[in-house]
Amino acid sequence: MLPEQVGRRRHVDAEYAQAEPGLAPFVVAAASSLGVASLKRDPELAQAVRATAYFLWEQDGRPEGRAFEYWLKAKEIHQRQLAYDRWLAEGSPEGRDLDIWVEVSQEIDES
Repeated sequence: MLPEQVGRRRHVDAEYAQAEPGLAPFVVAAASSLGVASLKRDPELAQAVRATAYFLWEQDGRPEGRAFEYWLKAKEIHQRQLAYDRWLAEGSPEGRDLDIWVEVSQEIDES
């Protein structure tokens, strides 16, 4: 890493640490600034989405300028898991998979 990159990196890390210590505040900022559902009613789910987004971002080498993309990927991962869990809980009914997907999508987006 070049010296100017190290300096910039420290600046960015300091901003992230102020916003949300220990996780991915860049994701929080991206999601909030673009008017995406904040998941305020379910802070555990919101935290899980942020943690997953951060994990995915780190796995890809921390690319700049793609925070929102990672947040959306993480949100979809959790949405799929919730829909699948609900489908299983209902006894895996045929023909209900799309209905459950829509229900879970609406619940997450309204949170």
